[in-house]
Order: sequence, then structure tokens, then C-alpha cells
Amino acid sequence: MHKSTPDSLKQKMKDYNIGLRQLAVLTIIAQKSNTSLDDVLKMKKDGMSIKQIAEKLNVKKEDIRAEMIKLVKSIKEKKTN
Repeated sequence: MHKSTPDSLKQKMKDYNIGLRQLAVLTIIAQKSNTSLDDVLKMKKDGMSIKQIAEKLNVKKEDIRAEMIKLVKSIKEKKTN
């Protein structure tokens, strides 16, 4: 998996008309399901909801929530350093 840059993530948000939170959730779904982010973003662009994408790729809501909590905690730790 290639490392995304801030500019490439901003471009994806613009291209797919999604916010940062949606991008974070879709990235978690992609990682948990071993699916490329571009494939997950295409599902979203094709009209699927995040819930539908997660269900289709067998990613549990609890797993997404746990990863989001880790992400927020990590961001808060970096802000205090």
C-alpha cells in the first residue's frame, strides 16, 4: 500500500465530494477489508452509503469506531507534543 500525501488526500476529498471524517472512515474500511481505497471510494461515488460499503466488505461498525478512537487519540497526543 502506498503512503498518501496531504495533497493527494485533499484531491480525493474534492474528487469524491466527501469530508475528512468520511475519508477517514472509508480509509479504515479499505484497510480492514484489504480493499484499495480507490475501490471503496468508487463504491461511495456510485451511490452506496458508508454503512452499505462496510456491510458489503464485512467490516463491523465496532471496528470502525475503535479505529476512529485510536486516530483521534493519536492526533490529540501529537498536538500536546
